[in-house]
Amino acid sequence: MGYILVTFILVTSISIILLIGYPAFTQELDRSHLQNMEEGFYIMASEGNKVAMLESTFQSAELKLHGGSLGIREDGYINIFCYSDHEGNNLMGNNSTTLSAMEYSINDQGVAYLLGGVCRKNGDYTYAVKNPEIYNSSNMFVVPVIKFYNSNVAISGNGLTRISISTPYYSKLSQYVSYPMPSYYDNVKRIDVHLSGDYTNYLSRFFQDELYFNELSNTGGVVVLSNNYTSGIKFCWMPSYVTITAK
Repeated sequence: MGYILVTFILVTSISIILLIGYPAFTQELDRSHLQNMEEGFYIMASEGNKVAMLESTFQSAELKLHGGSLGIREDGYINIFCYSDHEGNNLMGNNSTTLSAMEYSINDQGVAYLLGGVCRKNGDYTYAVKNPEIYNSSNMFVVPVIKFYNSNVAISGNGLTRISISTPYYSKLSQYVSYPMPSYYDNVKRIDVHLSGDYTNYLSRFFQDELYFNELSNTGGVVVLSNNYTSGIKFCWMPSYVTITAK
C-alpha cells in the first residue's frame, strides 16, 4: 500500500511538473528564437538597404528557422499627399504604393522587413526593431520606397536559410526593369500620410514619435497622420527595387 501511494505521488508530481513546466519551456524557446530572428532580420535589412540605395549590387545574410515560415507578401499601403498650404486645400501631388513585406511567422508572432525597417509582431501588436529608411531634416523629407521585385520566397521548417539580396538593375533582369523615377515637390507646407495594413501601428508610431506627425483619424483600418512645415520643405519620393532569394 505504501509503495502504491509513493508511486502515485511521484507520478502525480511529474505530471504536474510537465503540465506547468513544458509550456513555459517551449514559450522560452520561442522567445529566444524570435529574439535571434529579430537580430537576423536587422542584419538582413541593413544589407538589403545598401542594395536598394545602390551602395552595393549584392549582399547576403543567414536566418536560422526553428519551425514557422518565411515568405514575402503585399499588405496594406502608404499614401502621401503634399500641399502648398498649411490647411491642406492646395494639393501639389500624391504618391502611393502597396507595402511589400518579407515576413517570418510562427503561431501569432513574427518579424517583418518592410520600407527598409524591421518590426516585431505579437498578435495584433507591432513594435519597431529598426526604423524605416525615411528621413526628415529641416529642409527635406525623403521617402525611399523599397519594393521586392521578382522575389519568390516560401520556406518553412527548420534549418539555416541563406538570403541573397541583389539589384535587378545590374543583372539579366535589367532589360525588363527600368530605374523608377523619383518624385519631387518644392516648398511643401503640409504632408498627410494615409496608412493601412497589418503594420499600421508600427509605421504610425514611427511617424508620430520620430517625425512628429499628428494623428488626424483612425477609422476603418486606415490611419491618417499630418504635419505642417512653416517655411516649406522639399519632398522626395524615391522608389527602388531589390530581388530576394532564399534557400
